[in-house]
Amino acid sequence: PFRLLTPAEQTLVHHALTTPRSPDIMIQQIGSDRVLLRSLHTLLPNTWLNDEVIHFYFLLLIRRDTQLSSLTPSFCRSAYYKSFFFTSLFNEAHADPRQRGHYSYHNVRRWHKRLPNQDLFQLNKLLIPVNINRSHWTCLVIHFREKRIQYYDSMGSSGRRHLAATFHYLQDAHRDIHHTPMPNPNDWHLIECTPDTPQQENHYDCGVFCCAFADLLLQDAPLTFSQQHVLQG
Repeated sequence: PFRLLTPAEQTLVHHALTTPRSPDIMIQQIGSDRVLLRSLHTLLPNTWLNDEVIHFYFLLLIRRDTQLSSLTPSFCRSAYYKSFFFTSLFNEAHADPRQRGHYSYHNVRRWHKRLPNQDLFQLNKLLIPVNINRSHWTCLVIHFREKRIQYYDSMGSSGRRHLAATFHYLQDAHRDIHHTPMPNPNDWHLIECTPDTPQQENHYDCGVFCCAFADLLLQDAPLTFSQQHVLQG
């Protein structure tokens, strides 16, 4: 399901990863998002991807999606939130330890203003990479047309807590944006990680799986890849 790198691309990647340079050198920047060489090194085998690489990859996916929308007027755009969304939504940085882990719409009430038309509910999909305890990456996707929130985890956890919080967020955001309750909330479905979700066979490729989920889901393509495809990439 994924295109392999050409020999020329492999040479370029090898040069970028092995040429001795300061780890703080900037490899690429789009707006305020950037990737430093130290982050690029997380693409090496047997290594966990860091948030800088994952966020930048999601940004590139959404840029591709935006380009498609410019070619097809009827195309419904998608967007993404960075993983810090859940860090804020769950109040994980609160000075009072008793407040950490509790839902807080107040912390994320302005996030929708970064989106096209500043309206969540006009999107096709909203993708959110999820960092679990700074040791595991998963992916949550809001499928607005199907009124479905689904959790994709390459290690098979349910995602129940994140699904419930996201649904709560959508209801609060609808009241905030449209000044009315979200219509027909019972029509929405929260889908825990399904048994057919591709699973990693090691302890470090979760970030790659997270990115692969996002890539294929944006294309409405089936998740028909495996650990072997990841190793080939």
